[in-house]
Amino acid sequence: MNAFAMVLTMALASSGPTAPMPHRDGILLSENCESDFSHWVGQSEGAHDGLIVPDPLNPANHVITFSALADTGDIFSVELPSYVLHIYWSEFDYLGLPKEGSPEGNTGGRIGITDGTPGSAVVWLAGTIITEPYYQEKLIDDGQWHSYSIPFVPEAIPGIAENGFRVMIEDWCGQPPDLPQGVPGDAFFDDISVWEHHVPTENMSWGAIKGMFE
Repeated sequence: MNAFAMVLTMALASSGPTAPMPHRDGILLSENCESDFSHWVGQSEGAHDGLIVPDPLNPANHVITFSALADTGDIFSVELPSYVLHIYWSEFDYLGLPKEGSPEGNTGGRIGITDGTPGSAVVWLAGTIITEPYYQEKLIDDGQWHSYSIPFVPEAIPGIAENGFRVMIEDWCGQPPDLPQGVPGDAFFDDISVWEHHVPTENMSWGAIKGMFE
């Protein structure tokens, strides 16, 4: 069981029947990267290094990349509500396209949630290198687009339940010398969304929750 499974288990432990695949009660964030950064701000709600550029593999499409490396988030979404007894999932596409200066297998893309810009509660949902206990998934870094759907429960994360949360994305700066510093412009995100689904009390076992995302 990974770290987020443990968090879900502790937060929603009970014995109930297996739940059916949930419908999506509501979409809280949708970013197709085809217009501007109106849904995003930088650290301390100021400037950021995010860029909307043509997709390197399909120039008719547009995607997000970064002009500089960062830590603790580069772009932050508008604040999203944290509902009690709701499971959330973040869906997005990621392309790690190495270029000169990119460390092998680590273009640096990271996506997570936080309670500020950045806040005191910071949880990384996915990244090209796993350095935190609460990574849910490792991003594939092979020069191709890959799609991800990652569940999380905001109310299980201290500091987020009371304050709501934001999605945060960056091209990580690394931790030299153990994790070498890379170069900007080799990590790309597209079609970023956050959905939420209410979980009835009788369906709150880990087995039921896990089944919703398989």
